[in-house]
Amino acid sequence: MASDPSGVLRPFVSVIIPVFNDARRLRGCLDALEQQTYPADRYEVVVVDNGSTDRPESVVAAHAHAVCVREPRPGSYAARNAGLARAKGEVLAFTDADARPEPGWLEHGVRRLGALEGDGMVGGRLECVFDRQGTPNFAERFDAVTYLRQQHYVERQHFAATANMFATRAVFDRVGGFRADLFSSGDAEWGTRVHRAGFPQAYADDAVVAHRARGSVWKIIALHRRLLGGWFALRSTPALPHHPTSLWQLLNGFPLYPSIWFSMRQHPQVHGRGQALSYYAFSLCLRYVQALEWIRLSLGGRPRR
Repeated sequence: MASDPSGVLRPFVSVIIPVFNDARRLRGCLDALEQQTYPADRYEVVVVDNGSTDRPESVVAAHAHAVCVREPRPGSYAARNAGLARAKGEVLAFTDADARPEPGWLEHGVRRLGALEGDGMVGGRLECVFDRQGTPNFAERFDAVTYLRQQHYVERQHFAATANMFATRAVFDRVGGFRADLFSSGDAEWGTRVHRAGFPQAYADDAVVAHRARGSVWKIIALHRRLLGGWFALRSTPALPHHPTSLWQLLNGFPLYPSIWFSMRQHPQVHGRGQALSYYAFSLCLRYVQALEWIRLSLGGRPRR
């Protein structure tokens, strides 16, 4: 492990990014990674093309730190495993093609990881941003209120969303890679294995990645169908107590989110009781969308990508 002139240890970091038909936003992510304060000779970026038709390799070729590999098996977790196989780093960092890491992302994430007692995992802060200027629409506000609660994920549910996650190589050597058959919830399943193996997990508020809010209710519905596919595939996995294991639990045993009190009292994107109630009502609709998806999968349907 190399150190800088001041004696600070600088492990070599591999940033792994899966991409599927998102070359436009991948360019912005790679531009942001070129601006990192971490020493330029101490990190690489491994982009994994997961069957795209928009030629992400041409975008990757324009960035000095980046290389592109291909994984034909569909699914972001299969792609991340391919990135792991190619990566040279002592530290593995993960983000998404549509994300924008802040300049100090690698610096702060690696520092927090190094402060753990031994090998472990760190989840950094995910900051929701909006495509449009001015007032965000209903879907964007709902997205900002409901998802990417990284501190809660790390400290309460023992995983980190892979849009902003760091881990040492030794953790993957011990618990293995991601479940390649999953299209969703692979980060939760992997993080639970890490927790059960006894590795420390921590949240880094200063390792920030900006993530764009979904701009339509149809994108949110598609997300919930995909999430349900992951829950359905993991329904017999006792290591994930925060996932429903049956249709009955889906409809009755898990609280609707976001709760009215969380929405009204804790999030700056919620303005008033009426808006909070509208979010709650939409949450209820999404729960029944997921119930229909559970039935479809029970009848032999395939999980959605």
